[in-house]
Amino acid sequence: MKGRVVVFSITGCPFCIRAKTKLGELGINYIEINLDQYPQRRAEVQQRTGRRTVPQIFFNATHIGGFDELEKLVS
Repeated sequence: MKGRVVVFSITGCPFCIRAKTKLGELGINYIEINLDQYPQRRAEVQQRTGRRTVPQIFFNATHIGGFDELEKLVS
């Protein structure tokens, strides 16, 4: 697979951990942007997704969604 997967997350979020684990199990490399470490990115995520929850997962510029959407996509 070519492209870049980006996971916006926060520390300790169980759904974020599950999403990252699932991507790892699938052998999909990803870039994590922790919103606790980069709080200025929160507004960007909300604007791009219309959501305030994490994780928010992107493949290139395409918004995949959160953990539930990832799970449906790869099942």
